[in-house]
Amino acid sequence: MSKMLCYLFVFCFCACDLSAQNFDIGKHGSTLILPDPWQRRVLRPDLGKDQFIKPGGQLYMILTEEAMALNSDAKLNEYLLLLADEITGDKTIKDQHAVIKSNVNGARTVSKRLDLTLSGFKICYYISLIEKNGLAVVINCWGTQFKQLEVLRTLKSIHSGLKFPKKGSAWDKGLSPSEHTINGVFKDYILSYSDSLTTKITNDNILLELSIGTDVSFYMLEEQDHEDLEDAMEQINSVIIDGTQKHEIVHKQYGKVGEYRCVDWTIRLPVTLEGGKVHNSDIAVKAIDLGNNQYLDMRMTSNGPIGEIAKFKEMLFGNIKINKKEEIDAFPTVTVADEDTEGGIIPSIGVLLQQLQLHSTIDGWLRQDGLYFGNDVIIYFGNRVLKQIDIKTKVVTDIFHGAEWNSVSSPCVANKKVHFCNAEGFITYIQDGNAEATKHKAEKICPHPTYGIISLKNTSTSEFVPGIPASASNVYALAYINNKDEEVILHENLRGYPIALSSIKKINTVLLAIREGDYNSPISVFTFDLDNKTLKRHSHWTAITRVCGSANGWVINGTPKDEQKGSYFLAADKLNLQTIIQSSYFEAVHMSDKQISFLSQVGSGQRLAGYSTQYLYQCERANRPLPLVSGEFSKHAFEQLMKKCDKNNIKNFDYSQASLKKVFEELNAASIAVLQLPLPNDPTTLDAVLSEYSDLFANHHPDLFPYLAAMVNNCLLNNGAQWEKSSDYVDQDISHKNMFAVGANPYNIVLYAIYDTENTYEPIQTLLDSTNGRTIHISMNNKPLDSFALSDKQIIFAKKIRTDTQHSLELLEGFPKNTFALGKCVDELLASKNYNAVIALLSKKPQAELTEQLAVNLLAARFHKGIDKQQLQQFIDECYQAAGKYPNSSNLMLILATAYKQHGSLKKALACYNQCLNLYVWGDTQEYVESEIANLQELLNKQQ
Repeated sequence: MSKMLCYLFVFCFCACDLSAQNFDIGKHGSTLILPDPWQRRVLRPDLGKDQFIKPGGQLYMILTEEAMALNSDAKLNEYLLLLADEITGDKTIKDQHAVIKSNVNGARTVSKRLDLTLSGFKICYYISLIEKNGLAVVINCWGTQFKQLEVLRTLKSIHSGLKFPKKGSAWDKGLSPSEHTINGVFKDYILSYSDSLTTKITNDNILLELSIGTDVSFYMLEEQDHEDLEDAMEQINSVIIDGTQKHEIVHKQYGKVGEYRCVDWTIRLPVTLEGGKVHNSDIAVKAIDLGNNQYLDMRMTSNGPIGEIAKFKEMLFGNIKINKKEEIDAFPTVTVADEDTEGGIIPSIGVLLQQLQLHSTIDGWLRQDGLYFGNDVIIYFGNRVLKQIDIKTKVVTDIFHGAEWNSVSSPCVANKKVHFCNAEGFITYIQDGNAEATKHKAEKICPHPTYGIISLKNTSTSEFVPGIPASASNVYALAYINNKDEEVILHENLRGYPIALSSIKKINTVLLAIREGDYNSPISVFTFDLDNKTLKRHSHWTAITRVCGSANGWVINGTPKDEQKGSYFLAADKLNLQTIIQSSYFEAVHMSDKQISFLSQVGSGQRLAGYSTQYLYQCERANRPLPLVSGEFSKHAFEQLMKKCDKNNIKNFDYSQASLKKVFEELNAASIAVLQLPLPNDPTTLDAVLSEYSDLFANHHPDLFPYLAAMVNNCLLNNGAQWEKSSDYVDQDISHKNMFAVGANPYNIVLYAIYDTENTYEPIQTLLDSTNGRTIHISMNNKPLDSFALSDKQIIFAKKIRTDTQHSLELLEGFPKNTFALGKCVDELLASKNYNAVIALLSKKPQAELTEQLAVNLLAARFHKGIDKQQLQQFIDECYQAAGKYPNSSNLMLILATAYKQHGSLKKALACYNQCLNLYVWGDTQEYVESEIANLQELLNKQQ
C-alpha cells in the first residue's frame, strides 16, 4: 500500500482558484461541504470516484464508503487499525500516534496520525473513520510534513462538513429490517434483514448468501438432505472444521421454529494471522428439521469480538418463518416407487406375504442390538429415538431422544422399566421420561425374570499395543445385578467380539453369540445354564444379524455354516436348529406358540425409496410345523430338483425345441412334487430368480445353465416369441435388432443375468418391453437369427425412412402393432416440421395403442402446429391428464410448461419447468429450461 501512496503523492497538477463546493459522496446520499477549493481527480481508477486534490497545496484525500453493520466504538477502533496496517505494509511509520475518538453531529469518529517517509519525502498522513447508522466513510488525507497543520485542518473540516443520508432517504428506509421471501425446493422461508446493511451475493447453489458489513462476512441459507438433527450437525461440522483444526463448540441448544425441531450451535475457530497473532472466528449454525429427512442449513461467520455474533444470530436466525410451499396444481402428483416388488418376489415369498398381516410400520433401519420384542411392547431404536409400540393398541410413542447415533443399544424391559446401554456403555433406565445412568457398564444386556438384568461386560485390562488386533485383547464376563445393586460375575474369560445376548422365560438358559477372531472369523453360538453355571458351545455361523428370545428357545437370523441365509429356531431343551424360512427378505424377530413376527423392508405392494421404512408382519402358526415356508428356489431346492431330473446328457445337451420343452416339463413336475410350487414362468419372477441366486448358480451349479435356459425359452415362447430352428448352442454375444424384429438367445440371457453382476436390469422383461410390436425370434444358435437381420423389407425401410416417409408408412401398414418403426417415421416427420402428417397419422390409432413416446409426439405436433386462445385451456387440460399417465416424460412436462406460459399462468409454468429439471434434461434442453426458469422468476418477483 505504501507504493500506492508514493504513486499518489507524486501526482502533479496546476494551481487554480476554485470556490467551496458541495460534493456527493458514495452512492447512498451522503454529502460533503468543503470551505477550501478542492477538485475531483482520478488518482487511481480502482479507488472510486471520491478522490480529491487541493490545487497548489500539495494536499490529497480519498474517501470510501461502506456499511459497518452495528459496530461498537471498540470495533471501529479495531477496524481503523487494520486499515492503517494495510496502508503502511512496508513498516515506514516513524511515530505511532494515539487514536483520537470524537462524536461530531451524532457520528462516531476515530482518527489516527501516521508519520511516513515515502520516496524521500516526509509525509503527514491521517486516516479517519466516521460512522453513523451503520454507514461509514473512511477518509485518507495526507500532505508533506510541513503541511501537517493544513492536513489536520482539512480533516476537521471534512468531519464537520460530512452529512450522512437524510431521514427518509433510501438508505434510512433500508435500515429497518424488512421481510424477504426465499423460495426453496422443500419450503418457502421468510427472513427479516436490513437491505442497507446487507449485500446479496449471487450463488446458484445456495438459496441466500449475504455479506453483512465487516463483522459478518458470510451468511448462508441452504436446503440439505440429512437423516436427523444429529446427522445434520455432523455433516455440517465436517464441512466447516478441518479434521486437524482446533475448535471449540461454545454453544449448543435444541429448540423449535414454529412446528419444526431445530438445533443451533456456535463453533469458535482460532485463526492465525500474519505475524503469529491469533484471532477467533465464530461460526454460528442452525439446522432445522423440515421433515422427510429434509433440513434447512443456516450458517453465519463473524470476525467480531466474543459475543458480537449473538446480535446477528438474533437478527437473522431468530426471526425466520417457514411456510409450506404454495400448492400449485400445475400437473398431477404421482408417486412413483423405485421398484415394484410384488411381481419380483420369489414365489414362496409371495405365498408368505399372502399369509402375513401388517402389524405396524417401523421408521428407520434397526441395528442388530436395536430391537426388543416383549410380551406387550416392542422397544426399538429408530432414527436416533427410542420408541415403544404397544402391541395391543398399535400406538407408537417416543420415550427417549438419543443425542448420538450410538447413544442407545440393547434396549429391553426389566423390572417394568426400559433399560439400555448409553453411549459411554453405562446401563441406563428411563424414569419419568428421563434417562438415569447406573454405575454399571455393559456391552450387551438382556432381561431375565429371576436375575433381573443379565449383562455382558468388557473386562479387558491389557493396554493397547500397536500392531496387535484389538479383538485379540477383548475379554468379557457374563454377570447380573443383584438386589443390593452389586454386580455378580457368572462366567469369565469370554474372548472375542460380542454379537448377541438373549435370555428366555421358561428355562434358565442364556444364549451368547461371539465372534472369536477378526471380522472374517466365524461366530460361535454358546448357551449358558444359569442354574449349573455351565457354558456350552453350540454351533458356528458365518453371520448373525439378529437374535431374539421366545418362550422355549431363540430365533436366530443369519447364515449358519454351510447353510443359506434365513431365520432359524434354536430350541433350548433340545438345542437343535430348525428352519423357519430361508430368505433374504425377512427376519423373524419373535415367535410364540401361535404366531411368528417378521421384520422386512419389503411391503405387500411397492418398495419405498431408500428402504427408509421397515414393516413388521405377523403370521399365524396354528397347526403349522417348522419350517414355515421352504419353497424358495434356493441351493437346497435346486439340489432336490436335480435329483429327480435326468442329468446324464448334460454334456451333450440337445437344444432343439422339442428337447427344451421336455426338459422344462420334467423340471416343472419335479418342482411341484418337491416344493408344491410350479416353476416361475412369468418374466418378472424369473428375472428375480436369476438375480437373487446368480452367485449360487455361478459358483456351485454351472451345470444348471441349460435347465435355466429351458425355463427362459419357455417363458419367451409363452410371450409370443418365434422359435428359429437349432439343435446346438453357439456362444456368441450378438444382438439382432431391426425395425421389424428382435433376436435373442435364451442361453445368453442366462449368462448375462448370472455373470454381469454390475447390471441390475431385468433381462427378460427388458427384452419384452423393448419390442414395441416387433416379433421376437429366439434360438440357441445365433446363425438362424441372421435370416431376418438383413431382410429385404428392412433394407428398403432403412433407405426410405429419410427420403420417402410416405413409402415407409405404406410398408408399415402390414405391421399395425409395430410402434417401434412407426416411432422412427414420426421422429422424421417432426424433425421436418410436418406436424399435419403426424397428427393425421397418429389420430387414426386408438389412444390405447399409442406408446408414451407417440402419445407425447401427438401432443407436441398439435401444440407446435398452433393452438388458438379458445382451444388453449382444453389443450392444457389434455396435457394435465397425460402427465398423470406419463409422469416421467420430460418432453410432455416441457410442452405443458410452454402452454402454461402462453396462457399467462406463470407460476404453473415455473412449476413445470422445475419439474423438467427434476425429471433430468441435459444439453440444449437443460440450458433452455434454466433460462426460462430465470426469466419467469424475474417476472414473478416484479409482480410481487
